[in-house]
Formats: sequence, structure tokens, C-alpha cells
Amino acid sequence: MARLLSFDKTITEEKVFPENETFTLQEMYKHTNSTIVEFIYINGHIMIIDEEGKLNNKPINDVATYYFRKYNKTHDFIVGDVLICDKSEVK
Repeated sequence: MARLLSFDKTITEEKVFPENETFTLQEMYKHTNSTIVEFIYINGHIMIIDEEGKLNNKPINDVATYYFRKYNKTHDFIVGDVLICDKSEVK
């Protein structure tokens, strides 16, 4: 089970499941509303984000940014919809 941190004027968190055992690239695109995804490895999990989210001026995702900064010494931020899943859910 993965968590989807969606941004649509407010941040919502929901549980999502892959159609099979692991998420396909198409499922990742759908959940992150993107055409290119980037993987960020955080504390045994993978944060899947829109690679071009900042270029496309997507809004800052405060919840995803909090998780990102908690495990990385950075002042960077995460934008758009984010999928957080276990490493076993991605091939």
C-alpha cells in the first residue's frame, strides 16, 4: 500500500494500491499527474515526484516537503502530487 499526497488547493492523503504487485510506470504518471517521474529514496521508501513539476510551476506540497526535509539536510521543496511507496512496490 502506498500513500498519495495530492495537491488540489488543499493537501489530501489517501491510500493507493498498484493494479498488480508493483506500480507500473503508467500508474506512477497517473498518480503524480506527470509525464516524467523522479525517484527520491527516503528512509526505506521511495518518493515518486514529477521531474518537471517546478518547471511547470506546480504548487508546493507542504506535507511531501516536510517528509523530504526530515530525512535530507536541504532547504529544497517538493511540488505537485507525490506517491510514497515501499521499495518492494516498484520494479
